[in-house]
Amino acid sequence: MDASTLFFYGFPTALLAFGFVVTFGFPRVPAPRPPYRWHWVLELLFPGTSPAWGALGGVVIAAWIYFFFQLWIYTTSGTPYIIAAIALPNLTRSYGVPMTEADLYSLINPGVLWIYGAPLLLFVLNAFLVLRSRSKSAAPASE
Repeated sequence: MDASTLFFYGFPTALLAFGFVVTFGFPRVPAPRPPYRWHWVLELLFPGTSPAWGALGGVVIAAWIYFFFQLWIYTTSGTPYIIAAIALPNLTRSYGVPMTEADLYSLINPGVLWIYGAPLLLFVLNAFLVLRSRSKSAAPASE
């Protein structure tokens, strides 16, 4: 077994094992102190980290990371799909397709609304939830 194969299979397996040990190997304890005063700013910048999301928090943060990388890959390579960024430029060279890379990418790229609108919508929804939960927690309880 060569080093690249060992790394390709061994590293993710080691990360998975580490995740299981950290998740199930240590007892759950309550947080010893409340969040910092400006913690809501981090909740605002990273959707899904606020307790206002509840059980959907993991899905939301995964979507946020996906949208972030999609936007980053789109701005650097012209397509939001990493596989297409790797494989499609060779199509024009190998098979002599009479198109530029931009024309080829335009066939498979999603609309601008998806690339820019989806992260913006998620960010606005997160801001609404975080600010609403912050105002509820700051409001005095009525008797």
